[in-house]
Amino acid sequence: MTSFNIILSDGFETLDAFGPAEVIGQLREKRYLRRHSLDGGIIKSSQQVSADALPFGEVESSGVLLIPGGMGQEL
Repeated sequence: MTSFNIILSDGFETLDAFGPAEVIGQLREKRYLRRHSLDGGIIKSSQQVSADALPFGEVESSGVLLIPGGMGQEL
């Protein structure tokens, strides 16, 4: 089973996070998709869409890591 981990921070671009999530959802193989942020909890996109996230420390180390962009995003 493949793990996909989307890392969210305040001000992320909704399309950058949920566009790939839509594609991942169409894969035939078994997989799971999880959202993470630094501390977990509710994160808002630049379009004011809220997403619930797990703490970054719970990222599956063997999974795929997706980091969406956005204006002012810094790593």
